[in-house]
Amino acid sequence: MISLSAHKYSLPCALAIATLCTVFFLVGVVSAQEAVPSVEEDAAAIAPAGVTPGNPLYAADRFFERMGLFFAFGKKARAERLTVIAEERLSEAREIADTDEEGAQILVGEYETAFENASVEAELSGDEDAQTRFAEQAARHSSVLDTVIERVPEKARENIRAARDRFVENHIALMRVIAEKNPERAAELFSDIAERRAVAAERQAERKEDTTERRIEREQEVAERLKEYDKYAAFGEEVSLIARKIKAGEATDEVLERATERHREVLERVRENVPEAAREGLENALLRAREMREIRTEVLSPVEIDEKIIERQKNALERRELIKDVVRNREREPLMPFSRPETEEVIEGEEDFENGSPPLNVEEGEDGSALRFPAKKQPSPVPTNVCQKDLIEAAKASAGKQCTMIVKIMTCPRTPFLTTTATNGCIISELTARGWGGPRRTAPVNVY
Repeated sequence: MISLSAHKYSLPCALAIATLCTVFFLVGVVSAQEAVPSVEEDAAAIAPAGVTPGNPLYAADRFFERMGLFFAFGKKARAERLTVIAEERLSEAREIADTDEEGAQILVGEYETAFENASVEAELSGDEDAQTRFAEQAARHSSVLDTVIERVPEKARENIRAARDRFVENHIALMRVIAEKNPERAAELFSDIAERRAVAAERQAERKEDTTERRIEREQEVAERLKEYDKYAAFGEEVSLIARKIKAGEATDEVLERATERHREVLERVRENVPEAAREGLENALLRAREMREIRTEVLSPVEIDEKIIERQKNALERRELIKDVVRNREREPLMPFSRPETEEVIEGEEDFENGSPPLNVEEGEDGSALRFPAKKQPSPVPTNVCQKDLIEAAKASAGKQCTMIVKIMTCPRTPFLTTTATNGCIISELTARGWGGPRRTAPVNVY
């Protein structure tokens, strides 16, 4: 009787166990797929778009944005403020990419500059928590940049791809700073962003395109994302070496080992759908994953560890120091670099404007600090001094009006600042500065 009862219930039990195993397996697969957020989730997690170009309030929005940055005191506060500004530019670029390719390129350029400055400010702050938050948030930017590239026409993509490359470089630069103090935390950051790039390549490889043109674009994007994975994986090797140098290798290597195994699984799935044009990039990425395992077990002396770290860091550190020097040497950071005028003299009567508009007469005030400009109806060329970009944008609304402007220069040790008073609603931007300890430098005035 006992034997019959056992037989009676054995089949249902076996079926129940099999069902549970199947459910747990499927849940595990879904969880693995959902571990990396979607593009929509990443876009929702960053600062939303501000007022986009073309909106009547755009100039005012930029002006108050600039004021907020001006009153952000301290490296940490400036890093946080610049991060928000960078994310707003990125969200704006994503919003208009379908309809305004030129505007999207400009916004991505502004995003790139603000992001670079934010990363440097975070680094110079010395605050590990702030640096970590920045690196975590920056990981979300990559997929949004992917979206912008997909939406703009092919001719506009190269500039945005170049901006994405520089984003990767600046992101790694900040994570490198974290690795010097906390390699285990840097390994976790590496694990997240590298997996995001591998999954981005997988998602792109799975897409089915109807036209040859779209298939070529898909192949290129798969290759680009695999290349980015390779860059982050190279940084992962560097983290392992740094951890061994400061005797924190065991815990860090555990994180790296788990991460590398997950990355390898994703890359193997990419192999199933990878286009031929991206196959070499896939093999390089898989090779890098194998090399990461080897470097963790390789027997190295302290001198050899230092040599390998220097070999990987040299060029990147040199570029990073140049950027940091610029930030260290100015009191207030413009969103775009200030272009110093080449001339040492007041320029009057210069006729060779790109758009053929006539020059403006410049009259220096008695105290040398006030200039009066009789304005013209024709706009002069867009200035190279984009430090006053917010004023330039505001001025577009009053283009063509005749007015008289009085401009006063407030000199700071490194960056000249401009205050304006306007009549008839006109606003100008100009290139006069008494900075860097040199003589007055004046270039053609720009009136809108």
